[in-house]
Formats: sequence, C-alpha cells, structure tokens
Amino acid sequence: MFTTHELLSLWSNDQKRREFIKNYKVWGWWFSQPELNLTYYKYDLPGGGRIIAMEYLREPYTSERYKCREGFIKCENFYLQRGDYFNPSASSDHEIAEHLKHLKIVLAKELKS
Repeated sequence: MFTTHELLSLWSNDQKRREFIKNYKVWGWWFSQPELNLTYYKYDLPGGGRIIAMEYLREPYTSERYKCREGFIKCENFYLQRGDYFNPSASSDHEIAEHLKHLKIVLAKELKS
C-alpha cells in the first residue's frame, strides 16, 4: 500500500509511528464479524508479519468522551503478528512502534544497497 520511501517518512520518529498505528482505517478494511460487532483492519508489513487493528463497541461506564452510535463507546485493540501464526494477545502501541522502528532501519539499509 505504501512505498518504501513513504514508510520511511511515516515511521521517521516515535510520534509518527504511533500516528500510523492510530490511523489504521487508511490500511483498509479487512473483515467484520457482525454477530460480535467487530471490524478488523490490517497492514501487511514488508518482509512478513502484519499489524491488526480490531475495532468494537462497548457500553459506556463513565466517560462521555468516546460516545458514538446509540451511546456506545468505540474501542480498539492492536495486535502484532510477527510470523505466519497469529497470537491473539493484544500489543501496546509502544511495542508495535518499536517493531516499526527496527523495520524502518532494515528498510533504509535495503534502500541504500
């Protein structure tokens, strides 16, 4: 979806890497599970692996800040799939941003050669 040059720019610092993660909808819709009200987005990483964003709605408990449709709150979980198999343990944006940092270094080296 993005060229190597675009990824190097998008991943140039920690803030930009975290923005890349939070702007998951630009990666494109992957699939939905309507029975559970889940929507998934993914970004296939160069060299293998992917980032998966799972979006869901939950009932509010205290915060008005994130209210959306019919009073529900939109939430996201992120997953980093490093190899061929998916581990359903949520990853922090910090963990994913660090992975992108190392991947950026690899891409920059490949671009120079």
